[in-house]
Amino acid sequence: MRTRRLPLVVRYAEVHHAASLTALVCCALVALGAPARAQESAEDDATRARQLFEEGVAALHAEDLERAAIVFGQSLDLRPHVATAFNLAGALRDLGRQTAAVAVYDGLLEGSYGDLSEEQRAEVDEMRGVALAATAILEVRVEGADAAAVTVDDVPIGEARRGAPLAHRHDAGYRVVRARTDDGREAMRRLSLGAGATEAVELVLPSPVMAEVEPARSEPVLRHADEPRTEREMTSGGVSAWVWVVAAVAVVAATTIGVVLLADGEGEPTVDPVLGHHYTLSWETP
Repeated sequence: MRTRRLPLVVRYAEVHHAASLTALVCCALVALGAPARAQESAEDDATRARQLFEEGVAALHAEDLERAAIVFGQSLDLRPHVATAFNLAGALRDLGRQTAAVAVYDGLLEGSYGDLSEEQRAEVDEMRGVALAATAILEVRVEGADAAAVTVDDVPIGEARRGAPLAHRHDAGYRVVRARTDDGREAMRRLSLGAGATEAVELVLPSPVMAEVEPARSEPVLRHADEPRTEREMTSGGVSAWVWVVAAVAVVAATTIGVVLLADGEGEPTVDPVLGHHYTLSWETP
């Protein structure tokens, strides 16, 4: 555990400032006009916020940083207070959650939790610088898609676009970076970020899967028996019906020639031991 610079704990009383008379009058008028139930609820929240603050202080003294960060955060949700925010940022920084600590320090400097004295502002600014130096910047580029959603350790950080890297600040250490497109393509990298470093990572997404196109299938045509067939339907296996007509004519012609040869070209009958009597055809030139 790192040694903390004392004092780490800031008490409620250390951040009280004198209010002007005008402010006190305004507060009194608001209090008189507020419903009793709302006033009681606000008082309950303030009481509970202070109880949680004291629990956080006790957790810091016991070196239970996780518990301290939890109860300081709960107290801050109930009632914004400079002391609570200051101690929450310190607990987060000692836990190694530097980016979360920087966010709280930024809120303090912006006045989100109350006013700071010049001395307090200088101290907060110094501690913010220490936390910031322990972070790293990650620049994510994507290839293979126009845009992809990026996560670091499964936490969304934004969308990276082709040619425009996405820059984001992270705590130093081991990180898992993923990019995912709307159509489900994904790329992933594991890397270690060093404190104060700027790390560029390129995620190359796989090419989209092309869907297979099935060949068109001809459906059978149902028709009445007396309905004539179309020319396309007369084509079988890619061969036109006219081919079969030409083939039939050729067969008829060959048969006719054979008959003529039998009729005109007979010779003397011969006797064969197996076939018996038959005629021999002969070709004669006119």
